[in-house]
Amino acid sequence: MCTGEVQLSEDRETLYIEPFTNYSNNYCVPDSQYTFIIEDEDSGLDCSSDSDCSGTDDGPGTYSVTLKGTETASGGGKFNTIIPTGPKSSKSKEVSAAFGIPFDDHPTCQSSPCQVATPITIGSTAQGTTINDGTNGGGVPISSVQVAPTCDRAEVTSAFGAFYQVTGNGQNLVASTCNADFDTQISVYNSCDFSQENICEAGNDDGGICGGFTGGFGSQVVWQALDGNDYYILVHGVDLETGNFELSVDEVDDESVCESAATLELDTPISGTTIEGSTVTGGFSCTYDQKGDVSIFPGVNVAWYKVIGTGNELSAEVTSALGAFGGGFAQITLFSSCGDIASSCVDGSYSEVFGNGGTITWQSDSSVEYYLMVHGNRGSVGNFELSLTEP
Repeated sequence: MCTGEVQLSEDRETLYIEPFTNYSNNYCVPDSQYTFIIEDEDSGLDCSSDSDCSGTDDGPGTYSVTLKGTETASGGGKFNTIIPTGPKSSKSKEVSAAFGIPFDDHPTCQSSPCQVATPITIGSTAQGTTINDGTNGGGVPISSVQVAPTCDRAEVTSAFGAFYQVTGNGQNLVASTCNADFDTQISVYNSCDFSQENICEAGNDDGGICGGFTGGFGSQVVWQALDGNDYYILVHGVDLETGNFELSVDEVDDESVCESAATLELDTPISGTTIEGSTVTGGFSCTYDQKGDVSIFPGVNVAWYKVIGTGNELSAEVTSALGAFGGGFAQITLFSSCGDIASSCVDGSYSEVFGNGGTITWQSDSSVEYYLMVHGNRGSVGNFELSLTEP
């Protein structure tokens, strides 16, 4: 029942060929939950006398299933015997009859290989593969009963993947597949019950410094891992791709060098760059009102700017020459402080138009310091122009 595949099947035409004959067969199958099905086609047996029906109340057909010497299921019936309807007439029952017996008192199906995920500890690296060659340690079916949901941009389309389990410690965690020989995606779940809602913590394809415009096949995801909670990391390929990878899980902080941010004045555009700029040493997700969650990855080059609130509405715009971010686009993220930037994220914006970063507008408080982070998507870097106006 776990995979929906037939584990074994015997044909009456070749094995069960003699009527009124006891047959017994032994099979070795993996521990799991099974359904046993027996069917009997019309044999033409006349059940008008006890001798023909072997003297049983249920008729000539009976069966018994034992597991390790203990009877697990049994039953019987007239199946498709000919039933007398008068002194010289009879009729047959259905052409075939099937009896399905679930072995409910034996090991049950896992809802997904997620429930037997390989443990990985924070600060460690594991070698893995999503290639399924029928051997232990290879890629596993992503879902045998329930479909693994898509998290953010990590669309689950591949039939095989690799599950890992990590226990949170109350800090931000980053999972990376920076060393891979195929185009990887990462999805992180807080449960293996894929029928539940809101089990996706994070997901990405080509995010961070591992892939995308950096030229690699890897991905990165960052999420807030609650202390003691178990999280399940699924490494899977784009479309149907499979291959080998290296998965690392690390604790990251949210510190950066925003203390040295240049001040951005009203109506005074300045030129900037993220090429060889300061890097984010930590990682976190920031919720954009316009675009949903956007992850900031450790090691990504960024540029910081400080804005002093005027008490009025302010608008910051990032622009750059088309293609300046290597085919990607710039992003702008707004923070209300330079301390715990993961929790002080206010909003952000980016444009799907390559080379542009969009506009962000917010109601500022007088004399309050705000911090703008300019960064590229999927690890891209480039030059830009940043301006601040009071609409």
